[in-house]
Amino acid sequence: MPTSSSYPAYHGGLLLLAAAFAAVITAAIDTVSTGNAIAFTLGTYLVLGSTAVLLILAMLLVASGVGRFVRGLLFTLIFIDLLATGLAAYFLTAHLLLAFVALGLLGWAVHLFIDPPLYTAPRAKVSS
Repeated sequence: MPTSSSYPAYHGGLLLLAAAFAAVITAAIDTVSTGNAIAFTLGTYLVLGSTAVLLILAMLLVASGVGRFVRGLLFTLIFIDLLATGLAAYFLTAHLLLAFVALGLLGWAVHLFIDPPLYTAPRAKVSS
C-alpha cells in the first residue's frame, strides 16, 4: 500500500479550487441578499457567472490528464478571470469576494511556480 508521501502535494491547486468555490458561494449570496446595495444588479450576475467559470476552470486545472497546451491555456484563462473578477468585486465593493479572489490568485501563483508538475517527460537512456 503506498504511503501518502509517495503522492505529490498540489497545495496551490487545492487553494485555488477552495477559493473559487468560496467565491461562487459569496457571489451567489451577494446576488440575492437584499441587505446590500448590489443585489439583483447586472454586475453581480456577471460576477456570479465569472466565478462559476473560474470554478470550472480550476477543477479542470487540478484534474490530472490534460496536456501541456491545455494546462497553459487554463493557467492563462484563470489568471484573466481572477483579475477581471477581482476588478469587478472591487467596483461592486464586495470585500469578502475580493478577498477570496486574492486568495485564489495566491493559489494560482503557488500552483504555477511551486507545485510539482503533473507530468514529467520520460528521460532518454544514454548508452555508454
